[in-house]
Amino acid sequence: MLSHIAVSTFKTKTLVPQQAGKELGATVVLFGKLSARPTGIAISVELVDASTGWQRWGESFDSETKDLFKIQHTITQDILRALN
Repeated sequence: MLSHIAVSTFKTKTLVPQQAGKELGATVVLFGKLSARPTGIAISVELVDASTGWQRWGESFDSETKDLFKIQHTITQDILRALN
Protein backbone atom coordinates (compact mmCIF):
# COMPACT_ATOMS: atom_id res chain seq x y z
CA MET A 1 0.00 0.00 0.00
CA LEU A 2 1.31 3.41 -0.93
CA SER A 3 1.40 6.36 1.37
CA HIS A 4 -0.98 9.28 1.00
CA ILE A 5 1.99 11.52 0.23
CA ALA A 6 3.12 9.33 -2.69
CA VAL A 7 -0.36 9.28 -4.20
CA SER A 8 -1.25 12.92 -3.50
CA THR A 9 1.25 14.12 -6.11
CA PHE A 10 -1.22 12.85 -8.73
CA LYS A 11 -4.05 14.99 -7.36
CA THR A 12 -3.37 17.84 -9.77
CA LYS A 13 -2.20 15.73 -12.73
CA THR A 14 -4.28 14.23 -15.50
CA LEU A 15 -2.89 10.76 -16.11
CA VAL A 16 -3.93 7.65 -17.92
CA PRO A 17 -4.09 4.55 -15.67
CA GLN A 18 -1.04 2.95 -17.28
CA GLN A 19 1.11 6.01 -16.55
CA ALA A 20 -0.10 6.30 -12.95
CA GLY A 21 0.40 2.58 -12.35
CA LYS A 22 3.90 2.66 -13.82
CA GLU A 23 4.94 5.69 -11.76
CA LEU A 24 3.50 4.17 -8.58
CA GLY A 25 4.60 0.59 -9.27
CA ALA A 26 0.96 -0.53 -8.99
CA THR A 27 -0.95 -3.21 -10.89
CA VAL A 28 -4.36 -1.56 -10.39
CA VAL A 29 -5.31 2.07 -9.92
CA LEU A 30 -8.39 3.37 -8.13
CA PHE A 31 -9.88 6.57 -9.50
CA GLY A 32 -12.65 8.46 -7.77
CA LYS A 33 -14.62 11.66 -7.95
CA LEU A 34 -16.74 13.28 -5.25
CA SER A 35 -19.37 15.91 -5.93
CA ALA A 36 -21.26 17.68 -3.17
CA ARG A 37 -25.04 17.91 -3.37
CA PRO A 38 -27.40 19.85 -1.08
CA THR A 39 -28.40 16.71 0.87
CA GLY A 40 -25.42 14.45 0.35
CA ILE A 41 -22.71 13.44 -2.07
CA ALA A 42 -22.32 11.86 -5.50
CA ILE A 43 -19.45 9.37 -5.69
CA SER A 44 -17.98 7.87 -8.85
CA VAL A 45 -15.34 5.16 -8.48
CA GLU A 46 -13.48 2.95 -10.93
CA LEU A 47 -10.79 0.32 -10.54
CA VAL A 48 -8.51 0.14 -13.58
CA ASP A 49 -5.91 -2.45 -14.59
CA ALA A 50 -2.69 -0.43 -14.80
CA SER A 51 -1.09 -2.61 -17.49
CA THR A 52 -4.00 -2.58 -19.96
CA GLY A 53 -6.05 0.47 -19.00
CA TRP A 54 -9.18 -1.69 -18.90
CA GLN A 55 -11.75 -0.99 -16.21
CA ARG A 56 -12.06 -3.93 -13.81
CA TRP A 57 -14.93 -2.38 -11.90
CA GLY A 58 -16.79 0.91 -11.79
CA GLU A 59 -19.85 2.32 -10.09
CA SER A 60 -21.57 5.59 -9.26
CA PHE A 61 -23.32 6.25 -5.97
CA ASP A 62 -25.71 9.02 -5.00
CA SER A 63 -25.75 9.07 -1.22
CA GLU A 64 -27.51 10.99 1.48
CA THR A 65 -25.12 12.27 4.16
CA LYS A 66 -26.55 9.84 6.72
CA ASP A 67 -25.68 6.85 4.47
CA LEU A 68 -22.00 7.62 3.85
CA PHE A 69 -20.66 4.77 6.02
CA LYS A 70 -23.02 2.33 4.29
CA ILE A 71 -21.80 3.49 0.85
CA GLN A 72 -18.17 3.29 2.03
CA HIS A 73 -18.74 -0.32 3.09
CA THR A 74 -20.43 -1.15 -0.23
CA ILE A 75 -17.58 0.37 -2.25
CA THR A 76 -14.99 -1.53 -0.20
CA GLN A 77 -16.79 -4.84 -0.66
CA ASP A 78 -17.22 -4.25 -4.41
CA ILE A 79 -13.52 -3.43 -4.83
CA LEU A 80 -12.49 -6.53 -2.90
CA ARG A 81 -14.70 -8.70 -5.14
CA ALA A 82 -13.23 -7.07 -8.26
CA LEU A 83 -9.68 -7.79 -7.06
CA ASN A 84 -10.36 -11.48 -6.46
